[in-house]
Amino acid sequence: MQMNVVGDRGAALLGVVGVALLLSLLAVGVMDLTLISRKIPVSVLDRKQAEYLADSASVLYLRRHLINETNSYVLSNSLEVLGRNVAVDVELENSKVGLNKADYDLLSATIASNGYDVQLAESIANAIIDWRDEDDFVTGAGAELATYQTEGYSYAPRNGPFETVGELAFVRGVSPAMVRCLLPVLTVYSSPDIEDVNLVYASEKVKDIFAWAYQNNWHDRLWPNIEETLSASGSLDLSSQAITIRTRVAADLDSQFSKIIRIKTSTSEAITYVTLRSLNKDGISGSCPTD
Repeated sequence: MQMNVVGDRGAALLGVVGVALLLSLLAVGVMDLTLISRKIPVSVLDRKQAEYLADSASVLYLRRHLINETNSYVLSNSLEVLGRNVAVDVELENSKVGLNKADYDLLSATIASNGYDVQLAESIANAIIDWRDEDDFVTGAGAELATYQTEGYSYAPRNGPFETVGELAFVRGVSPAMVRCLLPVLTVYSSPDIEDVNLVYASEKVKDIFAWAYQNNWHDRLWPNIEETLSASGSLDLSSQAITIRTRVAADLDSQFSKIIRIKTSTSEAITYVTLRSLNKDGISGSCPTD
């Protein structure tokens, strides 16, 4: 069922918007009093104000800007909240590589296409599969319990799904720099494999993975041609999907925040949402070897 987010039937969400804005106003007022009475540094006040503004902006954006009058999805825009300009970008989680479902070919292509050695990429792809599968049988050049024990790790593979992308740092052979590099293209909030990734709405970084795999005939796999895929229809149903909303507040701090939201719909087509990750400052992604 296609949602109508520009209609007036989103009463429940509109109420949330009002509450969010009220909380923002109250927070700003309380912090002003606190600044006077306790002399908190201005930078701290600016930081907290930016957080509340970013949170309010994410709610307002869902209500007003995600879909325009022609039912086309708007994935980048800006809006004014309490006199401050906030830039908003939206990422669909099913337009990323699913860390809990992507197969060996897609995982290794994701790593190798970002500039890492092919042998290392293939080894880590196997180790990722061993981390999330339920058995203790080593996959290819991967790593299971015995490998972690032999190499002196104080932990073992989860033998279950990744709970966060950051958990990738615990996989044998994965460096913190690699996690920062791959963070923008991976997700645990959706599980797309090669044929399931929505490339129409994917970021340039995700498109680059598939373009690289196609050009290099990676593992002799049939990869989609990005140019043909992007000429396809952009029809999309957001119901029951997860999205990432990134907000940038125009401030001296140049703060950027991210929030994961799961979209739901009801029979009345009103939008409700569940926050899957609390508001955080977004600044942990980093350069890849190809940059």
